[in-house]
Amino acid sequence: MMTSTKATSNIDMEKYRLRRFVERLVDMDEVEIHDEPVPLTGLGAIIEKTEKAVLFKSVGPESGNGGEDRGQPKAPDRRVRNH
Repeated sequence: MMTSTKATSNIDMEKYRLRRFVERLVDMDEVEIHDEPVPLTGLGAIIEKTEKAVLFKSVGPESGNGGEDRGQPKAPDRRVRNH
């Protein structure tokens, strides 16, 4: 007979969610947001043109329904230190 024990953890999983990190970058004015539909083939060119992190609200062929994606080129140290 196998018994399993559930470990109790005090880790705040919400604190380290990617969405929370992106929201913090937006508050710091470190994110360029693209609401318009962007094809997958166009992501790289947009990301390379900016020093900021990039949030795409509508990506790829399903962009009518809105698939989200993020890109963060050459992240300055202040983005990571302030998180």
